[in-house]
Amino acid sequence: HPPRDAAAAVGVPGVLLGAILAGKCRDQRIPVNMERQKRFAEWVLSHCASQWFNLHDSGAGPECAQGICVALAYNERFTSLNLACNVLGDAGAEAIARALPAHETLVHVDLSANGIGYAGADAVFEGLRHNRSVTSLDLSSKSGSLRNHLARHNASALESLLLHNPVLAKLSLQNTSMGPEAALGISRGLIQNSTLTHLDLSGCELGSKGAMAIADALVSSSLEELNLSHNKMGDKGLAAI
Repeated sequence: HPPRDAAAAVGVPGVLLGAILAGKCRDQRIPVNMERQKRFAEWVLSHCASQWFNLHDSGAGPECAQGICVALAYNERFTSLNLACNVLGDAGAEAIARALPAHETLVHVDLSANGIGYAGADAVFEGLRHNRSVTSLDLSSKSGSLRNHLARHNASALESLLLHNPVLAKLSLQNTSMGPEAALGISRGLIQNSTLTHLDLSGCELGSKGAMAIADALVSSSLEELNLSHNKMGDKGLAAI
């Protein structure tokens, strides 16, 4: 297991921190050894000892996510979860989603660039539908990393999230190729949403149809910042916006 001071700093039992490391190593198909335990403990002491749980770009996948889910349930002091640029995939996203409904302190969740598809994204949206603390969600894609891909299948979950979650203020979905059908779900949710102030849908392949759908919701929404760049909206889409 990682040294006890690392476990104490994170506020979880050493066996649980060891399980997170073991899961990470299984995700990477490498053995756990003393050197990796030492490096992991140093990372934890540097990046997870405050209110931030940060395993950004660390090779964390579905197995590691199982341990993180338990750690979040065990210790609710964390206000930010940063798992960006990993290899969670749908299974890892679904594991993290299980910790979201009842968590009372998380404010920011970053699962960007993790190879998450529509099934994993739906699980996260559903988990946040019941959450009452997270104000910022990042499911975007970044160049040079595993992309997150949303689809028309996410329309219903996105609509439900925006209709029923009373605290989410920032939603980042840029470069997820969701398409116009998913934008219709966002539009239907936005019409009755009074908390979302920042929405990034840049590079989402909305086209004119998606842009017009978002435009329909703008008059009644609470948005203060909206990014629709790189969406090939055409004259009709631009005119509607």
